[in-house]
Amino acid sequence: MATVTDAAPPLVRPYLNRAAELREVCPAGSYQLKMLALQTALQQPRSAATNAFLLRLTSELEADAQRVDGPDARATAMRALAIDLFTRANAADQPNTSPHPLQRWSVVDAPKVAQCLHACAVVLDGVRSIRPLTSDELQMQRRALQRSMQLATQATVARLPAACAGHVQNSVLRMRAFRGPVSAL
Repeated sequence: MATVTDAAPPLVRPYLNRAAELREVCPAGSYQLKMLALQTALQQPRSAATNAFLLRLTSELEADAQRVDGPDARATAMRALAIDLFTRANAADQPNTSPHPLQRWSVVDAPKVAQCLHACAVVLDGVRSIRPLTSDELQMQRRALQRSMQLATQATVARLPAACAGHVQNSVLRMRAFRGPVSAL
C-alpha cells in the first residue's frame, strides 16, 4: 500500500519520514512535521500529482488534529523531543574516532548517530514553524545538522576503501594473468 510519503515531492520527504517515525511516540511532533511539509509543499510548483498529494496530506492532518493539543503544547513536546534526541546522539557520538570500514563505530553506530542528529534538526524545524527558535535551540539545530552531515561524509569515506577493494583485486589479477610488458596494461 502506497503511503503519502511515496507521492511527496523530494523537498518534503524528510519531514514526512520523521513524522511517520514519531506518529506513536510523539503525536504532536508528527502532526507538526506534517504541517510543515504541507506549508513547504504549498510553496512549490504544482502538478496534478502534487495536488493529489496535498489533498491526501490535508486529509491525514484533519484526522490527526483530534489527537493533538494546541500549538504551544506541540512546541513544548517537540522541544523536549529534540533535546532528548540531541542528548542521546551526543552521548553515543565518538568525534575523535577516525572512520574505517573495519570499525563497528564507523559502519553501525555512526550512521545511527547521524540519523538521530538529523531527526533533531528536523524536529527543531517543526518548532520553528510554530514560533521562532531561541538562541540555544538554533545553536543545537546548527550543531546537529553540521555533525550529521560530517558523519554522513565520513561514512562515505569509510566505505570507499571497501568499495574500491574489488577494483584493486581485479587489477592485481589482471596483472598476474598478463604475461606482456607492464606498459601494455
